[in-house]
Amino acid sequence: MTPEALTILFDDVLACACSALDEMSVCGCPCRIFVAAGPPVWDNCCPDGQLTVHLERLYVAGNFPGSTGQSIVCSAPLAVDFNVTLLRCHPTVDDNGNPPLPQVLDNAANDIHTDLYIMVNALICCLARTAKRQPFTIRNASIIGPNGGCVAAQVQLSVQLSDPTI
Repeated sequence: MTPEALTILFDDVLACACSALDEMSVCGCPCRIFVAAGPPVWDNCCPDGQLTVHLERLYVAGNFPGSTGQSIVCSAPLAVDFNVTLLRCHPTVDDNGNPPLPQVLDNAANDIHTDLYIMVNALICCLARTAKRQPFTIRNASIIGPNGGCVAAQVQLSVQLSDPTI
């Protein structure tokens, strides 16, 4: 395995999620797509949103997806926990302090729920192609927020790393 294994995995996951959002989401894939050094900052969700991947944890996998508590040798199997986060605009109070209409909130909720569903299914399909040499599990898929005019759809995954050249 090479250090590029994470870069290749994260780039593939972003491309997969973006392609599915472009094909099936009302809002499409955001223009702002990147691998983040940590949880994404929620300062650029409008107008187009943002799609990110960030590392949560890199660990020695004794019996994937579990980590090992045993002594480690030089070629220990590694696994990674990471998050795919889609930020979108969410209705908020207007300039006069009026809350958004219920129908507007309902539409926004339907859109972000649909985006989460699209991302989960896309990631299952994309990662299933490598599951024999690179087992994976989706740990959680949830909505975060809304907060400050933004809402997020987040998918948490664990993947056992393997040599991408094999």
